[in-house]
Amino acid sequence: MLTEPTGSIYHRMELDGLANICIKTPVKKSASDAAQYRYAIRVQTTDEIPEAMREKPKLDLHLSRIEQEMETITEGMESVLNHARFAQGEYVALFHQFQGLHATTIYWPLVQLCVLIFTGFTQARHIVHFFKKRRIL
Repeated sequence: MLTEPTGSIYHRMELDGLANICIKTPVKKSASDAAQYRYAIRVQTTDEIPEAMREKPKLDLHLSRIEQEMETITEGMESVLNHARFAQGEYVALFHQFQGLHATTIYWPLVQLCVLIFTGFTQARHIVHFFKKRRIL
C-alpha cells in the first residue's frame, strides 16, 4: 500500500498466469476537494527489475560466489521457461481461433455461388417473360 503521493510497489508473483490489479482512489469529501489522480502500471519480469530493488533471498554467509551465480542462472532459466509456457498457451488459443475462422470461411464462397446462380436464373426468367410479353421471341 502506498502512503506517499508518489511511489512504487514491487510484488513477486508466486504462480504464472494472469493477474488482476485493483486501484482504489481516496473518497472526495466535497466538491472543493478537486484532487486529480494519475496512475501508471508497469509490469516487469524478474530480469527487468533493477538489482537494487529485487528482493534478495537471505543467503547464508557460507555460500560461495559460484553458488550465488548458479542461483541467478537458475532464476533466469525459470523465468524463460515460464514465458515459454505462457506463450505456448496463448499460441494454442490463437490456433483454435484461426481454425474456427478457417472453417467458417470455407462455406462463404459456396453461399455466394448459390446466391449468384439463383440471381442469374431469376434474371433469365424475367428476360424471357419480358420478351414473350412483347412478342419479341
